Amino acid sequence: MRAAACALALAAAALGVVSAAAGALPLPDAPDLDPAGWQEVLFRDRAPVAFTPAGEDDGIAIRAEAAASMLAVRLRVDPAARACLSWRWRLDETTMPPTDLGRRGGDDRNLIVAVGFAHDPARRSLGQRLRYDLARLRAGREIPGRVIFYVWGGAHAVGSWMESPYMDGAGLIRVVESAPGPFGAWRAVQVDVAADYRARFGEAPPAVVELAIGADSDDTASRTSGRIADLAFRPGC
Repeated sequence: MRAAACALALAAAALGVVSAAAGALPLPDAPDLDPAGWQEVLFRDRAPVAFTPAGEDDGIAIRAEAAASMLAVRLRVDPAARACLSWRWRLDETTMPPTDLGRRGGDDRNLIVAVGFAHDPARRSLGQRLRYDLARLRAGREIPGRVIFYVWGGAHAVGSWMESPYMDGAGLIRVVESAPGPFGAWRAVQVDVAADYRARFGEAPPAVVELAIGADSDDTASRTSGRIADLAFRPGC
């Protein structure tokens, strides 16, 4: 387990997030996963995704074979000050067909960058608060109140939005690259997370409290591999 933790920590360091002095929030960097703050988020009855360092400046290699999991870090970013999230990603191979990202049990995607926002009980109904508490209990950890998933995959046009079929209105999906997309070419991405949150949820965003990356290929029993690098929060896009 410790060897796996070290490998994940090295992979996390390979993301290449710039320093706070350059306008971004640095991600933790340590020789062990737990002190670094990184956590592998597993799903019941699902094989885990493989996260490994991809070499200098090449971020993290992500390979999923009929698998689904995430690599997440807890942090705190004020979206009023750092609204722009940027990264690079590439798809190296996939056998995944285009999928319906809004359909439970058929929503596989090649690559995921997920932004989690703080739970704000004062703005939620009693039913929403109860659903959040139940989801947190099931997860066995602190979880965001709402999540925006930026994805590479799906049978949808670039820029499409849909609700996550698993999160009862608390999770939204934005298609950044449609399936399958170009192979072996880095694509630079910038998203204004504050503007996206405000436009889709109809209110000002609370703090960003979690950042996660991953892949999901379990429903189609497919294989996909790619890389994500240079994640950074900046003042503006």
